[in-house]
Amino acid sequence: MNGVEIESIEKQYWDSTEHTGMQKRGANHTVIEFYAKQRFDYIQTKIPLNSIQSCLDVGAGTGFSSIHFPNPEVITSTDYSFRNLKMNHSKNRIQASAYSLPFDSNSFDLVYGWEFLHHLDEPEKAVSEMSRVSKKYLILFEPNSINPALIALATFRKEERRILQYDRKKMIRFVSSLNYDVISCESVGWIFTGVTPSFSLGLFGKLPFVHKFGVAWALICKKIT
Repeated sequence: MNGVEIESIEKQYWDSTEHTGMQKRGANHTVIEFYAKQRFDYIQTKIPLNSIQSCLDVGAGTGFSSIHFPNPEVITSTDYSFRNLKMNHSKNRIQASAYSLPFDSNSFDLVYGWEFLHHLDEPEKAVSEMSRVSKKYLILFEPNSINPALIALATFRKEERRILQYDRKKMIRFVSSLNYDVISCESVGWIFTGVTPSFSLGLFGKLPFVHKFGVAWALICKKIT
């Protein structure tokens, strides 16, 4: 079974009523907004987001990784699932495979994807395609394989098993053969978008965002010109 076939299976999974219903919190939910803004505040310490004039969100899903971008007007959101993309409130939405993005090379100042690569059979191919359309920066967030809650999730849900493969070395390997300088690769965050209660946000806002057992690896890279 090739990567495109695997991606089609994932599309069917997320297009189904049963699994689409798992995301019960909309992009404007308090927890989702806090989660996304924490990430963008962190990214802002690494690269100047206010200078970004064009940005591509790959695997954007229902949109919380898009609409909370500091300047959402510059965002183009793509996802392979039409059902998820239909719930995405970004102004610019295009249904597309991460393996074949319908854009010219060097089209976007920034290209990023949040927690979608571990669902793919050939994530390296998707990263290469993201790199192709990026002009300056590439950012990847993927689950941290040593986070205890994610270990439990991967144990009980077969569609999440690839989480256990994602460590710092794997993240850096994604760009090791591409034309990038790694700005940072750190384990970050505390919040799980589907289950973290709103009342706990005050506490999580005070804790260090970067820590060993973060919920995700954050890889931030700059293209070498």
